[in-house]
Formats: sequence, C-alpha cells, structure tokens
Amino acid sequence: GILNSRPLQAMSSGPDDLEPLTPGHFLIGQPLTALPEPDFSDIPLGRLNRWQLLRERVQYFWKRWREEYLNSLQLRQKWDKKAPNLKPGDMVLLRDDQVPPAKWPLGRV
Repeated sequence: GILNSRPLQAMSSGPDDLEPLTPGHFLIGQPLTALPEPDFSDIPLGRLNRWQLLRERVQYFWKRWREEYLNSLQLRQKWDKKAPNLKPGDMVLLRDDQVPPAKWPLGRV
C-alpha cells in the first residue's frame, strides 16, 4: 500500500490541487489511502449512469496524467545550467489531444 501511495510528482501549491497523482490512481482510480466509497448498491442506478460515472473518472484520470505527470517529466533547469538538446536517435512521445494518451505514438528524432 505504501509504495503505491507515493506521489509521482512534486506537490502542487495550487489551491485546486488537493492530492498528488499516485500509482493508486492507475490501479483503482483514487489513492489507496482514500476512504472507501459509500455503498450505494441499494440505490438503483441505470446502466447509462454507471457508464457515465466510469467515463468521467477515466477522463479525470487522463487529464491529471497529462497535466501533472507529463509536465513533471520535462526538464526544468535554470538558464545558467546546460542541458543536452534532443539529438538524432532520441526517443520522444508525440502528444495528441485528439486520441487517448495510451495511443500516443513514440517517435525518434
């Protein structure tokens, strides 16, 4: 549980960022330390409503993954430190907001 609750990126100082993205989000859609959701099994939900809820959770996850985790992979160095530029043969991820991130192609420079 502890390993899958470790944040994947630095904590944000933004007021809307209440929790960091963790491996638990990949596994169950929320942190493993989160309280279990209440049992609403006695309340009838239509299949469409359940599908919509699942779709919203998946979209929320990928939005956070794009905005938080991918941004944390970018090198952020001060102007006085040199970082190597891309060179032929380097592997890159081609971001395309029109397709799910799992289908983003890899490319080589």
